[in-house]
Amino acid sequence: MSAAFPPRFPLLPALGVAGLLVFGDAVTRLSYWGRTRRDDGLILLDATVESSLPTWFTILVTLAVGIVAWRRGTIEGRPWRVMGLLFIYLAFDDTLSLHERFGELVHGSVGDHGTYAWILTLAPVFAGLGLWCAWHLWSAMRQWPQQRRLLLFGCAALGLALVGEAIEDSALRSALRLRGIPLVCYTQWCEEALEVFAPVLLLGAVWPTRATEPSPVPGHVRYIGIDR
Repeated sequence: MSAAFPPRFPLLPALGVAGLLVFGDAVTRLSYWGRTRRDDGLILLDATVESSLPTWFTILVTLAVGIVAWRRGTIEGRPWRVMGLLFIYLAFDDTLSLHERFGELVHGSVGDHGTYAWILTLAPVFAGLGLWCAWHLWSAMRQWPQQRRLLLFGCAALGLALVGEAIEDSALRSALRLRGIPLVCYTQWCEEALEVFAPVLLLGAVWPTRATEPSPVPGHVRYIGIDR
């Protein structure tokens, strides 16, 4: 499998790109200068816009996590395949806004609880599958502490982003403003920043390296003419 991937995932450059996108999003939505120049092209850096650079970066990296995990799963077992399918689905979900559409369909049945309907219905399923995969991958990575740390930080970032989604509806209704900017702009920026960084960390966790390749089983040596 190592022949299909570069020997090392370029984690620091990828985190650097993610950081630049998060910074650009902050300038666009949390500064007076950026908020008055959205129509001049800065809207491409707004992570809440579906066709923006941060959004497509997140979708592509999430898809990469799914593909790499699935390919490892063909050799290393079901948890990797489940994680691969989950992240491939999440990439298409973000592209087509499937969870928002589902939330609109069930909103009448779920009712208004101060959070989005999909959070109450789909989020527990995603979280349960993610935790199951993370637990098994954590066990599989016992010999590779760096991959374990990336897995832990990536999962924590996704979990905090989900919390941000859960409180977003309440933030939208809040009249609180900081520096004249609505509170929801700050909570959305934190949430989107976590969603940009999380898949990069997870891609670094699942990326196969020579260090994570299983060691070949040594062959039996036959000694001829020696009584052992």
